[in-house]
Amino acid sequence: MAKIATGALRGENAKVGSSPYGKPEKKGEPKTEDLSKTLLLIDPTKITTFRHKDRQPEELEDDPTFHELVAEFENGGINVQPILIRPYRPAPGEKPIPGIEYEEIFGYKRHQAALRAQRAEKQVLCVFEDLSDEEAHTRMVKENKSRSGLAAWSKAMSWNNALSNKLSTKAKLAADEGVEEETIDAYLRVLEIVPDRIIKHIDMHKLGIEALFELRSALLKLDADTEKQKRYEDLVIEGAQVVASRKATKAFFANLYEKVSPSSGTGKAIEPRTLSSGRNKLVTLKPGKTGYTVTVHRTAAKALDLEEFEKLVAEALDKKGVKLS
Repeated sequence: MAKIATGALRGENAKVGSSPYGKPEKKGEPKTEDLSKTLLLIDPTKITTFRHKDRQPEELEDDPTFHELVAEFENGGINVQPILIRPYRPAPGEKPIPGIEYEEIFGYKRHQAALRAQRAEKQVLCVFEDLSDEEAHTRMVKENKSRSGLAAWSKAMSWNNALSNKLSTKAKLAADEGVEEETIDAYLRVLEIVPDRIIKHIDMHKLGIEALFELRSALLKLDADTEKQKRYEDLVIEGAQVVASRKATKAFFANLYEKVSPSSGTGKAIEPRTLSSGRNKLVTLKPGKTGYTVTVHRTAAKALDLEEFEKLVAEALDKKGVKLS
C-alpha cells in the first residue's frame, strides 16, 4: 500500500490522464495509522466488492468503457478517479475471505478493471473511509448517479436490497436517486412477479424499464391461467437471443402476449398507457375486462386536485353526450 501526497500524478505509469493526486510516498506505513480520507494505492486483490453493490457483474461485459479501463491498466495506467473503500468486516455469520482487507463502496467498474488487467503489479487508486452500511450505501447511490446508468433490472434489485436490509427508507432513497417514491414502487413490482425460470434464462439487465413493465403486465394478466402463463414464459425464454441483442422492446413482450391470449376485435392487445413529465409519471390508464382504471400519481395530484379532475372528466363525457346525474 502506498499513500499519495498532495500534488499531481506524473511519471511513466500515469497513462490514464492527469490527476490532482500526487506521487506515492514510501510503502509500508503501519496499518494502525489513521487513513481516513487518505489517497492510497492498493493491490485490488485485497479488496472485495460491496455486499450491497448496485451494479451487476453481467453489465460489465457489455460496457465498452470497462474494456477501455482494462486496457489502460494493462498499459501501466492508474485510475484518475479513486474508488472508495472501507475496512473489510465479514457480515454476521459470514466466513472471512482470506487475504481481503478492504471493501469497495463505489468504483466497482474501476476495481474490476484493475483485477482483470494482465499486469505483474496491480494497483488501484483508493480513498479510505470507515463507514457504516447505511453511510456506505448513501455514498454509493450519490456517486453512481453521476456515472454511467445502471440497467433497469439492476436498479430494481438494488432498491429492493436497500429497503430489505434497512439501509435506507423509501423516502430517503427516492430523494437520493432523484425519483418519486411511486417510481421505486413500480420497479419493485417487476421483481415481485417475474418468475425465476425467466430470470435464469434471459439477460434481464439488457431490458429497458418499459419492456420490463410490459413483461410484468403480461404476467399479471395471465396470472389466473396457469397453462397460458407457462406458454408465455416459454415464449419469453425462447426469445433469449432477442433479449441478448437488446431488441426485446415493449412491443416484443406485447406481441408474445398476443400469441398466447389473442384479443378480440382489433387483433391487438390493449396496452396500459402512462402520461409522464420527464422522469415523473402523471397519469396511468390500465385496461380491464369491463373498462379501465385511472391512477393519478403524486406529481399530477399536487397540480390538480380531485374537484378539478372530476370537472375535466365530466366535461369530456358531456362532449360525448354522456350526462352526469
